[in-house]
Amino acid sequence: MYCSKTRLVGKCVSILLISILCPLTPTVITGQDYKIDKIRLAELREMEIQQQQREEAIRVKVEMLKKIHTILKKYQTGLSSEMEDKIAELIYEESQTYDYEPELIMALVAKESSFYNWSKSRKGALGLMQILPNTGKAIAQLKNIPWKGKQTLFDPTLNIKMGTHYLAMLHKRFGKIEVALTAYNYGPARVASMQARDQKLPKLYTARILKTYEKFKSLETANPDRTDFFKL
Repeated sequence: MYCSKTRLVGKCVSILLISILCPLTPTVITGQDYKIDKIRLAELREMEIQQQQREEAIRVKVEMLKKIHTILKKYQTGLSSEMEDKIAELIYEESQTYDYEPELIMALVAKESSFYNWSKSRKGALGLMQILPNTGKAIAQLKNIPWKGKQTLFDPTLNIKMGTHYLAMLHKRFGKIEVALTAYNYGPARVASMQARDQKLPKLYTARILKTYEKFKSLETANPDRTDFFKL
């Protein structure tokens, strides 16, 4: 019992001596520490903002793909459901590449081919975006797409890539999307000639596309099952 008390007293004395000889040193926050913490907080905030932006981009894409699928279901595409999935994804990606709204590309395809992949016009335009073989061959060379003759234009993914690129080229050349759409239908040389003569450009084709474009944009609030919604 005596030994236990002695050991306890000894431990207490040791602790007391340590506390006297080695007093606790208060933590000093320097200006440098504050600056580093501020930088770290800013970096964390920036990471949070970027994550929120990524999540919002994913949400927007998912909603848009739903809309594209809703529109595609209203047409006889002549394609498998797997290919329609690829087309929906591609339309969205191409619209982002060229800074167009997907509904505009959809409206152009709807007017040109009603989304039927095997469409052929009397003038020889082919596929979803009704591209003439000579035009398609030239665009294929610009985009390093292997050209295998007219059959290339019946590949829906290549047709959309070439058609969207062609529209962007015309848009850059003529400045206004309305004129670019007119040139898409009538040909850029003809439109340039009409402009040079101060001749009024045809408006019916472009007006129909823009009307469809507005219909597609309003699909979020409109009832897609309305019988007149897709009467273009």
